[in-house]
Amino acid sequence: MKGERGYTLVELIVASAIAATILSLLSAATYQFVTATGSGHDRLAVLHDQANAFGWLHRDAQMAVPGDATVLPASVTLTWTDEVTGAGYESAYSLSGDDLVRTFSVDGAPTSQTVARNVAAAGFSPSLSGDLLTVSLTSELGDATTTLTESFQLRPIGAAAASPPLRLATGSYAGNGVNGRAITGAGFRPDVVIVKADAGRAGMMRTSTMTGDATKNLANAGALVTNRIESLDADGFTVGSNQDVNSSGNTYYWVAMKAGSDLVVGSYLGDATDDRSITGVSFQPDRVVTLGDGDAAIFRPGAASGDIAYTMAGAGNLANRIQALESDGFQVGSNNDVNENGTTYHYVAWDAGPQVVEASYTGTGSDDRSITGVGFQPQFVWAKRNAGNNSVWRPASLAGDSTLRFSATAAVNNRIQALEADGFQIGNNNDVNQNTQTYYYLALRDGGP
Repeated sequence: MKGERGYTLVELIVASAIAATILSLLSAATYQFVTATGSGHDRLAVLHDQANAFGWLHRDAQMAVPGDATVLPASVTLTWTDEVTGAGYESAYSLSGDDLVRTFSVDGAPTSQTVARNVAAAGFSPSLSGDLLTVSLTSELGDATTTLTESFQLRPIGAAAASPPLRLATGSYAGNGVNGRAITGAGFRPDVVIVKADAGRAGMMRTSTMTGDATKNLANAGALVTNRIESLDADGFTVGSNQDVNSSGNTYYWVAMKAGSDLVVGSYLGDATDDRSITGVSFQPDRVVTLGDGDAAIFRPGAASGDIAYTMAGAGNLANRIQALESDGFQVGSNNDVNENGTTYHYVAWDAGPQVVEASYTGTGSDDRSITGVGFQPQFVWAKRNAGNNSVWRPASLAGDSTLRFSATAAVNNRIQALEADGFQIGNNNDVNQNTQTYYYLALRDGGP
């Protein structure tokens, strides 16, 4: 009717599949009987649950990449990338009371729908073996109970399974104090954004796993804050009016990254157990950052050895945080910074490759020194001395002899002085070049067209 939303082709196909499944289970005579009785209505309802849920699961499974799937005891998340447009898709199935809810996201923008309404307690059970996703669904209503188990082949044979490489953009803007201000020009919807003022304000970081108006203050061990990076958008991000991100008279520098084959973002719930492996990253990271909702921001370089990690805004070595980088993720200790019971942690993991270099160098104390061998001109460099001095970082949008810290300090000079064709130039300050000291660095460039 006029003014009503029409049906999409996918919805019509799924609806047809539901009807076909129900009729295949019931003869015509039986169908007429059950539609006229209460118990028959219950029986049809649970059959509809099965057909609808498995219809959508089949649709998503055809597109999903096995290596990017996340399967937990009562939820499954399927992801894939449009090979033509580069848009990222995610379809997550989880229980909400009696409902099985499908949350479908395009470049991080979610919409939700209920695909089954009468699911029994613990009645949704997915598992993954290689490329085969197996799902068991038990629905019950009144006296009617039915369990159906089906398997789905993820990603058709011969289809491209590789994610696109890291996308990266940098920029700057002058603060104006206006809330809800859109910062555009990234060229993609980012999964990671860092914002830092040239004045004495702390660095701010947001990932796509953070919901609502949430940002991590990199110099503060407190809870996630609001009114900073308010959202991640199709071409950049939105900032609030807080001085950390948008004060009149200050210049702000930003770096935005989109997840790909060499950058993964995720989250986990702390349980306070020691030597705990966080898996599902799909590679052995070369640098990991964890952002706790109530704890310090922690990172570990791949070139470090032993049980060593650092706060992003601090100086010294820390143990019992990110203890090791493993084949499918990383190991955390029991310290509250990384594994407090009941606390949510958001992580960012980089994998070395054509767009990502994680390495080390030994300080000499000589000024205007070029660190070479990176293999490209970086758009972002982050350096940290082992056993002392704060992290320093530089985006391509920063001009002159200037470098930023994640702490609440103004921009400094004589650190990362320039980004060069095969690396970067450093001064003789102890933050980057104390004689005989070891420094770890991360260098990134855009992997897009």
